[in-house]
Amino acid sequence: MEKINVTRYEQEVHVSFTMEDEMATLYTSSTVWLKKMDKIVKAYPDQFKVVDTGKINGEIISKTYEFPIKYFKILKPRKELSDERKQELKERLASFKK
Repeated sequence: MEKINVTRYEQEVHVSFTMEDEMATLYTSSTVWLKKMDKIVKAYPDQFKVVDTGKINGEIISKTYEFPIKYFKILKPRKELSDERKQELKERLASFKK
């Protein structure tokens, strides 16, 4: 069986839901997201499910997952620390290690 190589350009992640839905759908062909979502499905099978698997020549190239919308979050960016503040924190941490 020939190994299927999916380029980074072809590795997609799509999340879909409407405001009336209780469940969201996530489709991915990204190897990073496949691993991440498979771990979550294994840990929380009552809330996260694989609803479709895409294969070519028997090799999994994509999956579609379903999960409650309440678990979909977009985080705001972290506040960037100035170099001065980083140095202060570094010194403070060092004082606790003594």
